[in-house]
Amino acid sequence: EADHGTPATVCAVYRRMLAEDGSGRVDETWRRFKLLCSSFKASELASESEGAALLARYRAAKGLPEEHESAQLAGYSELAEQRQLEQLMVEAERAKNELVGRRLERQHFEAGVRRWYFHVKPLDEAQLQNWREYLRREMATGDA
Repeated sequence: EADHGTPATVCAVYRRMLAEDGSGRVDETWRRFKLLCSSFKASELASESEGAALLARYRAAKGLPEEHESAQLAGYSELAEQRQLEQLMVEAERAKNELVGRRLERQHFEAGVRRWYFHVKPLDEAQLQNWREYLRREMATGDA
């Protein structure tokens, strides 16, 4: 995608990967996303409507009134771009941290799994209980 896509599509792919990546390469994805964000302007990474939404979320997060913001940004789009990029990074980092948190929750159960493959020998009671708790947790969080 990076070779053939626009920066906006590459950014969208990275944001989606940081939200639901199953490859286990979150740190590498995060590093590449930061590099992408440092290489392009916010207007190149997000559509105009996404940029306006990012700016609105930035204002809401910082508690800035809309009138003050629009008067201050009139004719100074560089500040708006900087704020959009900052909000983009904050949201992507939040998604990455949530993904890592979900992975850490699973590690407790995955550590108790000794066999990931089918075997004719039945599991002992501790392993069966671990699987039951793991599946209950996955179903409760909606990941199953």
